[in-house]
Amino acid sequence: MMPRLSARPLGAPPVKAGAPFGLALCLALFASCGIDSYTWLSPVAESSVVRNLNSDVRFTAGDSVVASVVVELNFQAAAAPPSIRAISGDINNFNNNYYLFYKIYVSGLSESSPSETTYASINPTLGSDYTSLKPYTVTTNNYASSVASAFSSRKFFRVDSASNPYLLRSRDLITPYPNNIAYASSFYYSADLVNAAYLNANNNADVAANATGADTNLAYVALYVVRKSFDAQSLTEVFSVPTFLGVFLLPNNPNQR
Repeated sequence: MMPRLSARPLGAPPVKAGAPFGLALCLALFASCGIDSYTWLSPVAESSVVRNLNSDVRFTAGDSVVASVVVELNFQAAAAPPSIRAISGDINNFNNNYYLFYKIYVSGLSESSPSETTYASINPTLGSDYTSLKPYTVTTNNYASSVASAFSSRKFFRVDSASNPYLLRSRDLITPYPNNIAYASSFYYSADLVNAAYLNANNNADVAANATGADTNLAYVALYVVRKSFDAQSLTEVFSVPTFLGVFLLPNNPNQR
C-alpha cells in the first residue's frame, strides 16, 4: 500500500459567537473528533514547469525547508538514456525530498507535442489516466488526502532517480524488460514492452500496452512530481499534491532516438 498524501486540513468554518462549546472544541481539536489533519507540503509550482516538446522538462523544487534546485529531465540526449540533473542547486536536495511518479504507454502514434487533446489518441489508457488524476493536481480540491491511492490504482510507479544521472524504472519491479545489461531499467522503447509474457507484476507492471492500431513501435512516459516528508505524529510518509510534468516520447534504444 502506498503512503497517504498530505494536504491542508479540510478547513472547518470559523466558529461564530454563541456557538456551542462542544462544537468549538471539536473544530479546534480535529483529531479528538475523528477528523484527520494533515501536514501541508508545498507542491512544485506549475508556473515553474517549462516543457520543451518531447526533449526535456525543467522545473524548480524547494520550499522553506528544502533548498531550491532547478531540475532538468532530458529525453533526447544523443548518447545516453533519459537522464536527470540539477541546472542549479544540489540534485540530492531533490532526490531526498521529492518523488517522480511515472507510467509508460506503448503507442503507434508519433506526436511531436503531446497534449491533453492527443493523449487518448496516443494510448487510450493515457487519456483515461490523465482525466482521472487531473482533479488531484488542483490544490484547492479536497481530493488531496487520497492522491497516493489514486496513483496506485492507476498503476503508477516511482522513478528510481538515485542512480544519477540516469532515470531508472521503479525498484518495485523485480526484472523490468527490456533487460539490457548496459542500460538495465532505463526508459526506452523495446518490443519487450508489448511482450505479453512480461506484462505482469514482476516485470512490466508499469506499462500500458493496449495501444490502438497495428503498429506499436513507440513508447511515451507520463510524469508527476510530489514533495514528500515524514509525519512524526502518524508515523507515515506524507506527500504534497502532485504537479503534472507532461508526457514525453521515449528513445527507441538506449543511445539513439
